[in-house]
Amino acid sequence: MYKLVFLMLCVGCCAQGQTLNGVVYTANSRAANITVTNLNTQKSTHTDAEGAFTLTAQVHDTLLFTSVFYQKLKFTVTPNSLSQPQSFHLMEQLNQLEEVTVDQTVTPKAFNKDAYTNSLQASILEDIKNHPELYNRPAGTAPDLILIVGKIISLFHKRKPAEKEVTYITAKQLDSLFTHTELFNVSLLKNPLHITTDRKYIFYYYCEKQYLNTELLQPEKQFLLLDKLVNYSKQFHELSKTSTP
Repeated sequence: MYKLVFLMLCVGCCAQGQTLNGVVYTANSRAANITVTNLNTQKSTHTDAEGAFTLTAQVHDTLLFTSVFYQKLKFTVTPNSLSQPQSFHLMEQLNQLEEVTVDQTVTPKAFNKDAYTNSLQASILEDIKNHPELYNRPAGTAPDLILIVGKIISLFHKRKPAEKEVTYITAKQLDSLFTHTELFNVSLLKNPLHITTDRKYIFYYYCEKQYLNTELLQPEKQFLLLDKLVNYSKQFHELSKTSTP
């Protein structure tokens, strides 16, 4: 009798499902507001600001991740995925982004690519010239730094500052952050960012042009900023490799 009751309780628990916990990532950061749907139960939820979500599921259920800006992702629930938090990675939906219609009542400010490029290049090279000691380089700038600067400039041709009126983190603010805060310091630059002393200012300039919202400097959001800097450091190292003669 007791065995029968125990088996009935187990069947009832399995029928109700278990909780699956996960975090959704994109190429550059954690993804907020992603819709996660259990196709078997038709129950849905959304990821929070940190990309995290919780959803009831059973083994063999199918989860569907959807967003206007990213490719759909399907995932089949396994026993292992119910026993520990899972990570999911979404790919950017480039074609769908191109189909977004801009409100015709908005007149965006014209973006002068040539003026922007010349200004940025002059700013970086002038800083290297005036403060060679910061880059551990003599006054005659080493060729590898020039190549990296040129490569970064070419990348920015494809970028456009957001039109929303927000403020963005500058290279000087990043330098101050890594100088005066407890979390961000020289040790963090070395690991996990793997940024050497002679490259850190170039890295700060690179991050400046990613248009990071200054809200990320707030203490409660600094771990999210760190997550973005780790991703940008990987991109920066790849950029450095392709820029080396």
